[in-house]
Amino acid sequence: MHACASRQKMTAKAKADKLGVIRVPYDRLLEVAERLKPPEDVQRSTRGVLTLPKLPNAVHEKKGKNGLLERLHELEATLTDLLTRYPKREHPKTLEIRREFEVACRRIIVDFPDVAYAEDVVDLAWKSAFYQIIEWMKKWRETNAAESITSFIKSAMEFYENLLEEIRKESSLDFDRYNPLITVSPSKRRERVAHLHSHKILMCLGDLARYEVSYLDIADYGLARKYYLKAQSLVPRNGKPYNQLAVIAALTNRKLDATYYYVRSLAVSKPYVNAREKLMALFESAKRREKHMTQEEEKGRRRNERKTTTQKKGRSSSSPREIWIFDGFQVDEEGESVEFENDGSPEKDISSPSSPSPSSSSLKGIVTRFLTLHGFLFTRVGLDRFPILLCRFLDDFQRSSATAFDRKTLLHMTSIVMYSSWNSRESSSRVYAVQLAVRYFGALCRRAHDEDAVHRSDVLPSLKILSEWMRYDDRTWMRLSDRAALPLQSFCLLINSLLSDIDDSLEDGDPSVLALDEDVLLAGFSPLQESHSRKERNLDDRARGDAVRLECLKRFAEFLTTHPEPLLQRSNNEYEVIKNGVVVAASSDSPTPKHESESQNENDVEILGEEASTDSSDAVDDDDAVGELLAKKRALAVQVAKEQKREDDIRDIVDRQKALVAAATRTPSRIRPRYLVPDTNCFVEHFDLIRRVVDGKKFAVAIPLVVVNELSGLSKGAVNDDDDAAEKEKRKERTTKVATAASLYVETCFARKSTNVSVLTSNGNRLSTLAFRDQDSSQISGNNDDIILESCHRLSDVVESTTENDVVREVVLVTDDRNLRVKARAKGVIVTNIGKFVKMAQIA
Repeated sequence: MHACASRQKMTAKAKADKLGVIRVPYDRLLEVAERLKPPEDVQRSTRGVLTLPKLPNAVHEKKGKNGLLERLHELEATLTDLLTRYPKREHPKTLEIRREFEVACRRIIVDFPDVAYAEDVVDLAWKSAFYQIIEWMKKWRETNAAESITSFIKSAMEFYENLLEEIRKESSLDFDRYNPLITVSPSKRRERVAHLHSHKILMCLGDLARYEVSYLDIADYGLARKYYLKAQSLVPRNGKPYNQLAVIAALTNRKLDATYYYVRSLAVSKPYVNAREKLMALFESAKRREKHMTQEEEKGRRRNERKTTTQKKGRSSSSPREIWIFDGFQVDEEGESVEFENDGSPEKDISSPSSPSPSSSSLKGIVTRFLTLHGFLFTRVGLDRFPILLCRFLDDFQRSSATAFDRKTLLHMTSIVMYSSWNSRESSSRVYAVQLAVRYFGALCRRAHDEDAVHRSDVLPSLKILSEWMRYDDRTWMRLSDRAALPLQSFCLLINSLLSDIDDSLEDGDPSVLALDEDVLLAGFSPLQESHSRKERNLDDRARGDAVRLECLKRFAEFLTTHPEPLLQRSNNEYEVIKNGVVVAASSDSPTPKHESESQNENDVEILGEEASTDSSDAVDDDDAVGELLAKKRALAVQVAKEQKREDDIRDIVDRQKALVAAATRTPSRIRPRYLVPDTNCFVEHFDLIRRVVDGKKFAVAIPLVVVNELSGLSKGAVNDDDDAAEKEKRKERTTKVATAASLYVETCFARKSTNVSVLTSNGNRLSTLAFRDQDSSQISGNNDDIILESCHRLSDVVESTTENDVVREVVLVTDDRNLRVKARAKGVIVTNIGKFVKMAQIA
C-alpha cells in the first residue's frame, strides 16, 4: 500500500517536471494563498502539485508600489531560475513571465519613478529581461541564433522606445534640443529622476542597437551612436556613454576618435575606470606602429641615399664633405641647405621638409605619432624620446594639407592635449605635457594664419578652447614652460592679421554667455570645468560663431597684456612680444635681443683695442727695457705662428685624407646629431648657448665627468698659472663667476631629473646622477682632452649603428678648443664649435 502511494507520488513529480510546472513548498503556497483574494486563485491539483497563477491587475492597484516591487522580484527570480534550469531549450512559461516582468517594470518606472530609481529598476530590467536572455540565446540557439536574437532585440528596442516616450510625456523632456550648457536642470525631484531614467534607457537602446549590428552583414553603428550621443548630452559628466562611443570607434578602426572618447570617459566627475586599461592598449598599439613606421622611413631613406650615391659618381669635389641631418631639414658643414640632384632634376633628401615620407606626412602617420606622444605621457615610459618625436609630429602636422584635419578631428586632438596636461598634474611628466600643449597651440596659430578663411574656420574652435584653458590655467603653463619657447610670435601674427575682422561691438553681447558647438561638445570635460560656465543661448550661425571665437582670442591677447608678468604689449593697434624685457616685433622671423647685439659690439671693441695697443707699442723708443719686452713679444709671436702652422698642416693632412675617402666612396659623411658631448669651454665661454641647447631638449647632452670636475675646480678659483698676476686675477674673477653658475646649472639639471642630460664616463657609460665623481682612467694615456675623446669613441660604439653601405654619426663633440678639434678630427670624432652648431641646428 505504501509502495503504491510512493510510486504514484514519484510519477506525479516526474510528470510535473516534464510539464515544466514550478514546484513551490506547500507551506509557502498556503501563505501566498492567504494573501491573494479570492482564495480560489490558488488551487491544489489532484496529484499534489501546486501552480502559481498570474497576479491580476486588481492586486497591482491594491498593493501599489510595494506589491509591484514584490511581484517584480518574484518574477525576476523565477525568470532567472528558468533560464538556469533549461539552458538548452526554452520553457513555455519564459515568454509569459518575461512579458509580465516588462509590464511590471514599465508601471513602476512611470508611476513610481522615485521607487524605481532607489531600487535601480531600469538596470534590473536590462540585466534580467534582456541581457541575460541574449546571452542565453547565444548558447543554445546555434543554428538560427542570429535570426532569433535579432528578432528579440527588435522587440526589446520597441519596449524601451515606448517606455522612453511615456517618460517624455510625463516630464516634457526634449531630447533633440537638449543642451547641457543652456537647459536648466529640472528642479522637481520627479523630473530629475525621469531625466536620469531617460539617460539609462538611451544607454540600453544604444547597447541593443550595437548588438544588432554584430549579427548583420553591414557594420553600421549609426543608430547606436545616435543613442549614446543623446545619453551623453543628458548627463555629460557620466563616463559610460563615452566608453561605449569609444568601443564603436575601435570597432570601426578610428584610433583617434577611440582615444578621444576613452579620454572623455576618464576626465569626468563620474569616470568609467575600466577605460584606462583600454586606453593603455591603444597607446601601446600606437607605439608599435610608430616604431614600425620609423623603421620603414629609415629603410626608405637609406635606399634613396644609396641610389643617389650610385647616380652621382661624377660629382665634383666641391660637394659638401659633411651633411648634418636635423629633424625636418639638412645642412652642410657651412650651415647651407643641401639639395641632392637626380638625373639633372633638383631633389631634396628624403628627410627634407619639402619631400616628406609618405607614411609620416599622411594623416595616419601624423595621428600615430600624436598618439605615441600621449602614450609616453600617460604611461610615463619612453620620455627620453619625447622631444625628438614631438618635433617630428609638429613638422608633419605643419606640412599637412589644409583639408587633412577637419573641425571635429582638431577638437578631438585638442581635447587629448588638454587631458594629458590635466592627467599629469601630479607627476614628473607635467613639464612634457605643458611643452606639448603650448607648441601645439603655436602650430594651430601658424596653421590658422597660413590658411584661407574657409579652412581657418575649422581651426578657430580649437584655438578658442585652448586659449580659454590657458587663460584659466595660466599658472601651470607659465611656470613650467620656458618663456623663450612660447609660441607668442605665431599668436601675435595671427591676432594682428585678424584684428580688422574682430567686431568690438558684438550684437550678441558678451561672448562668454554664448554656447558654441565646441562648448556643447566638451560639456562636462574636467580640464575645462573652471572655464565652462552656464550659457544663456546657443549660437548656430557659423559666421557669427567665428566672430565670437575671434573675440575670445582677442580677450586672451588682452589677458597676456595685462598679466602681472606681461608677455605681450600693444602699440599702434598691434600686439608685440616681450622677451626678457625686450619688445620684439611680431613680423620679425628671427629677432635679435638688444643685449646680444651689445655683447657683440663689446667684443668688436676689445679686438680693436688690442690692435691699437700693438701699433702704439711698436712706436716706442727702442731702449733697453722696452727692447727686451719687444723681443719677448716677437718670440711669442713666432711661437704662436709656428703652432698655428703646425695645426694648419695637421688639418690639411686630415682634410686630404677625408678628401681621399670621399673620392673613393663618392658620398659625404652623414651626421644626425643625437648625443652632444660639450667641453669645459662651452660652459665657461658660451654658457648661454649651451643652456639653450640643454633647455631645448632636442638633443641628449652627455657631459664628460672630466668636464664636471673641471667646472667644480674652476668655481673654486683654479685658473691657468701661466698668466701674469693682473691677468690672472681678472680671469680668475670672471671664470669663477661663470663656472659657479654653470656648475650650479648642471647640478640643477640632475636634481630635477632632466631626461636629456647625463654624465659621460671614460668607459662611455651614461649616468643620471652626480653622486659618483671619480673614475678609473689609468688605462688612457694623455691629458683630459684624450679622456674626453676616448669617452666619445666608446659612446659611439654603444649608440651608433653601422652597416656596410651606411654610416650615420650620432655623437658630436662640441668645443671651441682648436687643439682638441684637431685631435678629434685625427681620431675620427665628429666635432664642431658651439656657435656653429647652434646656427646649424637653428636653435632659437
